[in-house]
Amino acid sequence: MNNKKTSRKASFIFAVVWLVLLIALTSTFFFEFECEHWVQIVASGLLILVTLLFYTGGFYYVNAEITNGIMYIKHYNLFPVWRRFRMFQVPANRFDKAVAKKYFGGIICFVHIYENLRGRIARYPAIGFSAMPRLQRDAFIQFINSTGSAN
Repeated sequence: MNNKKTSRKASFIFAVVWLVLLIALTSTFFFEFECEHWVQIVASGLLILVTLLFYTGGFYYVNAEITNGIMYIKHYNLFPVWRRFRMFQVPANRFDKAVAKKYFGGIICFVHIYENLRGRIARYPAIGFSAMPRLQRDAFIQFINSTGSAN
């Protein structure tokens, strides 16, 4: 199970918004527009805010599958710079649960995977699920929980 289509859509939306803001900002410098300095400051702030939101907001490509009793969860950040591929291997018999943490009214979502390890609970680093719509996000978490609890 993966979010290939929705991650492409999220990347495209980010690229369009970022380019529009960048073109609007640079056009105030290169062309002789009569604009106030506060407009440039607001445009710069929005450009930085959109970039930080997309980089730290949990917009990831996620792929989860189970093979030979091991759950493989592969993911990477959709931000075009500093992209790192990561993969977790969780034996299905040691899987405990997957819990979603939502911020800003559910716009930003991270999922934590828990594993039983020698009688203790270990937590993997958070995986960003913000690039998915709510229904797909819930189905993905249900798939992970059902796959882990089935074995």
